[in-house]
Amino acid sequence: MIGKLKKIYLAEFLQDIKFEVRISLIYFVSMILLFSLFRLLFCIVYADAFAGLSFWDKAISFVYGLRFDVSSISMFLGCFIIILFLPFFKKQSFIKICVAMMCVSMLIMMLALSTDFFYFPEVKRHMTEDILLAFRDKDFIIKYALRYYWWALSLIFILTGFALIKSFKSINKHYNPKPTKLYKSVGVFITVVLMIVLGIRGTFNFHEMPLSVVNAFLFSKKSNDVQLILNAVFTQVHFCFLKGKIDDDKKGVISNNYFVERAFKNAQQFLLSDNEAFPQEDKYPLMRQIKTVKKRPNYNIIVILLESWTPKYIDSFNGNKGYDVTPNFDNIARNGVKFINAYSVGPRTHFGLIASLVGMQIVPGTAYYYGFDMMNKLTKMASAFNKRGYFTMYAQSYNKDSIKMGDMATKVLNFSECYGKENFPCLMDYQSENMYDYDMLDFISKKAEEHHKKGQPFFIYSLTGATHIPFNPTTDKFEKYPRTSAENKYLNSLYYADYSIWHLMDMAKKEGWFDDTIFI
Repeated sequence: MIGKLKKIYLAEFLQDIKFEVRISLIYFVSMILLFSLFRLLFCIVYADAFAGLSFWDKAISFVYGLRFDVSSISMFLGCFIIILFLPFFKKQSFIKICVAMMCVSMLIMMLALSTDFFYFPEVKRHMTEDILLAFRDKDFIIKYALRYYWWALSLIFILTGFALIKSFKSINKHYNPKPTKLYKSVGVFITVVLMIVLGIRGTFNFHEMPLSVVNAFLFSKKSNDVQLILNAVFTQVHFCFLKGKIDDDKKGVISNNYFVERAFKNAQQFLLSDNEAFPQEDKYPLMRQIKTVKKRPNYNIIVILLESWTPKYIDSFNGNKGYDVTPNFDNIARNGVKFINAYSVGPRTHFGLIASLVGMQIVPGTAYYYGFDMMNKLTKMASAFNKRGYFTMYAQSYNKDSIKMGDMATKVLNFSECYGKENFPCLMDYQSENMYDYDMLDFISKKAEEHHKKGQPFFIYSLTGATHIPFNPTTDKFEKYPRTSAENKYLNSLYYADYSIWHLMDMAKKEGWFDDTIFI
């Protein structure tokens, strides 16, 4: 047995590893230079977009952007480079097929970079889901590109053809397989696979999440920096294939044939208060401006986004059907401002977060986002409160990095502090792993008390989680219904979540900041 293994280990196969390394490096380095060239063109042609950046800012963005370039190139060229290094004898025809596919990948990347370059001045960001939406008007776009950008398309195809011809000539002239030990071929192959995987992931730490658009924000909070760091290939792959989909289904799309002008007039009538006016009615018919600015107290604000609450089981909304699991919330509904016409922005937690934090709801027929790392310039509530001297904080009873909010809350949305489940002291003897709403809201109350004593107003946004499936048991105190069905398990979780809200309100009253706070 050992003799057979030794024989296989020492076996020789015809290989030309040096040529494979050389041709791979030529394509990889050429693409890195091409990506850098486009980054330079952005700086020169669209200088006004990056006028606020110093030379040092731009230089650092160029260097950090290489990480995203390598990830993008590894995604497109990596598969064919790996095939090129497979440990068996390869004829010239096989090498040419691999190189041809690398040329096709290069062509796709050049088209993506060029399209993004010409599209950039329209939106001042890299293309994301735009490419998917463009497929609906592909006939028009193809005609438009051929008419106005034929020279750019011609140049791209000429460069690709030139690369292919030169590569084939090089293969004919320099590809020279020689007897090579099997272990050497396998070792090189494994090394190449590992390098491609690391290149795509963008990190040497396999415990970390792969590189994403968020990482550009972690490096810099300036939107202009971010545009220089990122590239069109990365953003389009990230949004179109990893994070979004286009929904062509017309189900759920509301059709309204009401006269637009009359609809605006009706909306204006309901929106306008005595101290407001429409300053640019022709251009922005619903944009209001306060006539006389009155000094108002800086109220504290606490927003609690309730995971998976539904009017069906809340007695103050369901006609008092008697489930009796939300007595505290029902009391709030009786004494607060209650909205009975409610519409969902989507079936996922992410949609609720996006809609409530940045005001971007999902529009039927557009990509479905799963995070905040979109390229649009967002209006961020936390930033507005920070400027007014508020303490701002985000908290969720999920793990801090769940939904990538650990980094996004501070780096993208500009909250001063961010906390997750692992940051909250455990205050109950829980029966199982759960989302601890009570512990989170108690933590929030202590943070609120701390800043109330300092005389600093606060804006705290939180996301509950106990009412998310699988509705694990909390403590015997909240097992109001027998756990014989999913509905009963949910009702028990709702009972616990409602009690947690009462605890926050109770602490606010005891600590003296209840009357100065708006709870949403």
